Amino acid sequence: MESRHNTSNSSALFALPPIQGGGNATESLLSYLVRLARAHQIDARRLVRYSVWPALPLDGAGLAISFYREDARTVNGIGRYAHAFTQALERLTSVQGLEGLTFQAWKGVIPEIGAGFLAKEVRWCPTCLAEQRHQRVDSHFPLVWSLDAYQVCTRHHRPLQHLCPWCGKRQQLIPHYPDQARCTHCCGYLAPASSMQTQETIQETDLRRAHSLESMIATPEDKIMPTQPQLMAILQTAAERWTEGEKKKLSRILGLGDRAISGWANKQQKPAFPQLLQIADRLDMTLHQLFTQSLPDRAPSSSSPDQIKTRPRPAAQLSKATLESLLRQQLETSNSAEPVSRILKRIGVTRSYAKYWFPELLAQLTYKHQLSRQQATAERQIEDVERVARVFRNIADGGSYPSIRQMSQALRPYRLSLQREPLREEYNKLRESIRNTELSRP
Repeated sequence: MESRHNTSNSSALFALPPIQGGGNATESLLSYLVRLARAHQIDARRLVRYSVWPALPLDGAGLAISFYREDARTVNGIGRYAHAFTQALERLTSVQGLEGLTFQAWKGVIPEIGAGFLAKEVRWCPTCLAEQRHQRVDSHFPLVWSLDAYQVCTRHHRPLQHLCPWCGKRQQLIPHYPDQARCTHCCGYLAPASSMQTQETIQETDLRRAHSLESMIATPEDKIMPTQPQLMAILQTAAERWTEGEKKKLSRILGLGDRAISGWANKQQKPAFPQLLQIADRLDMTLHQLFTQSLPDRAPSSSSPDQIKTRPRPAAQLSKATLESLLRQQLETSNSAEPVSRILKRIGVTRSYAKYWFPELLAQLTYKHQLSRQQATAERQIEDVERVARVFRNIADGGSYPSIRQMSQALRPYRLSLQREPLREEYNKLRESIRNTELSRP
């Protein structure tokens, strides 16, 4: 499982060999960091704070608690923390090639800031962890587990887990105890012995997608570094082969919308990671094959340019003048103040289309709805205060003192509580009036 790596004779930290091999065999850089702490028998966060963080090539960046809660997950990604931690750990351990424990090889085609790439929580395959323990190897988390779209383990055909089987809590990105196989809250083992026998049914589509994601993590010999221009060249070839050069039709074939590919080409933008993954899925190729193999001669069989039927855009169904007339009619209707979203849904246009042409009308409709809600809230509050007064008098007329407990019981069926300030003020006022009446009696 261990690939070739270079070490020098001296280093500040142990020259711990990384676990590599491509696919789901390669561990993540965070996993390597925790194993390094275990090798030194220290708290993983102490290793980060006192050894790794001071060595990071970052300008004026102090270690904040938010790093452990959120930013630590990007150490496995393509951004500045992935680059900085790779450099620091290579310098501290004298082990080279640690960028292979991250997705930095794909930074040329994946945007650094974007949704749907890295998972926001720690996930694992219990059977994989149980096997590691059974084989007496260091507990480690494969890099592919940190991808948001990676949902199932391809070795054991079971979904990844994200909650401790003992305490039901999520795991910290960088734990204190230097063993990722232990819960960061109760220290229970995340893979009970029963994990070895568990069998679950998963979808074939989930398996294919998981294999596609694993292909991103190649061995050092097969590593690729795709770029945005390379992706555009692939899509241009596909357009010329299948749609006579029309990128709009190709976008539809790939399920990306009408202007996705043209937008990437014109603005030199990178597609969001879920879009890149969808392209490979529709072409029935892995992400690695998308950049290393030739495209098929025929378009995806699920749809062809002639077979594609898309819903007409709302703008084509409704003219600008008609839309303006309907919006003004809704604005002038005195007995109606619906939410803008409901109005546009009934009319049959999107908010972006209506806002582009008539932003002032939409603002007025929004303001009208807000006023209506405020008025309704005020009216309900008056009714609730009157309800408190009636309940108070009913209890008093029955010969009982309207205590807070009795009032709360009587108000419960109406879903009212004296914890609300206006209702509490009304109750205090009524209670004071009773006291004054009793004091005024001879």
